[in-house]
Amino acid sequence: MILEVITLEDAIPEEPVSLTQSDVDEGNYYVSGFLSRLRRDPETLTEEEKEMLKDLALAYAYYRAYLRETVNDADAYAMKVKRYKNCINRKQGSLKQGFLTGT
Repeated sequence: MILEVITLEDAIPEEPVSLTQSDVDEGNYYVSGFLSRLRRDPETLTEEEKEMLKDLALAYAYYRAYLRETVNDADAYAMKVKRYKNCINRKQGSLKQGFLTGT
């Protein structure tokens, strides 16, 4: 089951790249896979966890968008790719720890 935690309407207007529907879909797939690997039932998520997952999906969508843009201008977007990758790792780690410890 693929969760739809973000849509194109969740895009951050201040970001220099625009999200595509494909980026949004990838973010939702990523979060769905993350929950599946942890064997976490989406129906049992708290509102706080849902917000954290939305942030994770959005970070992944922007990571994909910036990664795509590095094909055209690697120098301009390489730092954004790295920043979003680190953001994904931090958010995923926090969520994983919370899911496993119940906090």
